[in-house]
Amino acid sequence: MKKLTCILLAVILCAFAAAACAETGVAYNVYHMAGESPDSLIRATAEVEDGKLTAIHFDEKLLPVSFGGAEGWAELPKDATVSGALTLNNKLFPSAFLLDGLKWTIAEDMTVSNEEKGEFIAYITTEEGGDWYFAQEKADLLDAEGHVALTVEIGTKASIEHGVHFWVSPITFPGNIAAIEEFLVNNGVDFTQDQISQNGDGFWGVADAVSGATLAGTPNYFLLAQEAYANAIEK
Repeated sequence: MKKLTCILLAVILCAFAAAACAETGVAYNVYHMAGESPDSLIRATAEVEDGKLTAIHFDEKLLPVSFGGAEGWAELPKDATVSGALTLNNKLFPSAFLLDGLKWTIAEDMTVSNEEKGEFIAYITTEEGGDWYFAQEKADLLDAEGHVALTVEIGTKASIEHGVHFWVSPITFPGNIAAIEEFLVNNGVDFTQDQISQNGDGFWGVADAVSGATLAGTPNYFLLAQEAYANAIEK
């Protein structure tokens, strides 16, 4: 009986030690490389064991207003008759919307802001704002009088199957993300921004290591993975 007790205790202690060495880190950002247009909030979730990146996962929450790529969820149908609506970049948007009880205003330059939280993208790229935004599922689009004109769902790139049925290459958008995740797990995140490059075949990599990703925004994911990793090891 004593022997069995000792064995069980040893197993529990080993499991506890392994768990103590495993950490998870999260980081948020949008496309921020020169010439790129944000269409989602990217969340990177890194799993680290004994200082080694063992898993990285990217998921993306769509933005209310988008300059290109996936459509913004606050965009109104072209035939909508909503008072106070704005025509921005040949698209129709309400002048304001409610999200989790907070009123956000859309300006003529397509920026979104709230009196309490400030500029939308600046807020949701913080840990507090990112956690909050990923928890949101619906928003109310408002007319000029502040009445709800339309309630919309807030999707993700996965939920709308972004880049699945049409993409500029057979890799597809999800295929690019999977290739980036695999590359980072295999090669780690110990690199500098100036080491990230695209080879003559269009594949991104770091130094001599080449990934299977051709997505133009690949450097964004590489750098965001570094942040998530750093957040994990700081715990």
